[in-house]
Amino acid sequence: WTLLQGRKKWGYPWQGETKIPTKLPVSAVAKQERGAGYRFTARPRFLTAQSLTPTERGNAMHKFMQFADYEMARDNIQKAIERMRTGNFLSPAECESLDEKRLEQFFHSPLADRIFASGKVYRELKFLAECGQDILGDLYDRMKESKVVLQGVADCVFLEGDGAVIVDYKTDRVKTLDELRERYRLQLELYKQILADSLGAPVKECVLYSFHLDQAMEI
Repeated sequence: WTLLQGRKKWGYPWQGETKIPTKLPVSAVAKQERGAGYRFTARPRFLTAQSLTPTERGNAMHKFMQFADYEMARDNIQKAIERMRTGNFLSPAECESLDEKRLEQFFHSPLADRIFASGKVYRELKFLAECGQDILGDLYDRMKESKVVLQGVADCVFLEGDGAVIVDYKTDRVKTLDELRERYRLQLELYKQILADSLGAPVKECVLYSFHLDQAMEI
């Protein structure tokens, strides 16, 4: 009877950890979320093809920055956008949604000059990393000895003589760069810690570039 009573009272010692997913996107961790859902557009496809939502316009800008010919974009932004359309990188509606003036502003900015001068540039750099409390800290205080696989994508990473620079492009409609800093500081700090190992080079700088404000800010 004593043995049965003891077994009845027994509890799994790592119960808290069963509530933590084994794989998480960095963006979810930065928001202190416990999971990530699928993203759906609010309207059916036949409507989104005609008029894009703000989120879809932001996605179009990110796809342009991923696949565009940067040299062409600096010299002739309209030609670069047309290349994206004819190459089926972007739909006609997505191309129409791109803000040419803001793109031109970026490609003639000091940040773009640094990217052009770099000997090595990575776009949409995907990564997976197994992390514990040494990186996640108090965000997952129930982890004990377990680890979580973090996945993410860095919009742009370029190398300079003394280290790597991580660039995150943002299309959020904000009034100040400080708003972006508060939203994405933790996310970029995680990028910095994780990518330093995978790149084999120190990450010396993390930069947010706001297309809405036409400004860059170091985090």
